[in-house]
Amino acid sequence: MRAALALITVLTLGCLGEASVTYQGTVTEGPAPGHRFDIAPNPTGAPAVAGATVELIVDGRPGPSVVTAPDGSFPELEQVFGGFAGKTTRILVRATAPDGRVVTYETDYESTSDPTIANRYCNPACPPVFLNLQVGPRVE
Repeated sequence: MRAALALITVLTLGCLGEASVTYQGTVTEGPAPGHRFDIAPNPTGAPAVAGATVELIVDGRPGPSVVTAPDGSFPELEQVFGGFAGKTTRILVRATAPDGRVVTYETDYESTSDPTIANRYCNPACPPVFLNLQVGPRVE
């Protein structure tokens, strides 16, 4: 009887537990807005965007936000969210430069092959993963 009640509860609520995403990286300038995942921050040496606001948003719910350092780097942002059967979780990382230029990285958590954890636990140690965001050129 208890097993049947537990099964009904899971089927009714569809809850599968928790998941999380973490991102760290840089915001730089480039010829067009975009992103790339690397094992180093700003590996191309592109001009840094200091003072950019970087936001982590899950399913439209704002999570933490930070401001980039003088070298364009931003520390690890994390957001934990519930997992539900048949649900698509939309992940968005948005960087807004002080002059208003915006770059956005978006993905569906359940179907992405992109890295979603910046500093994975591995033995032996795994390299960190950096989400390097690039804003487009200034429009004068």
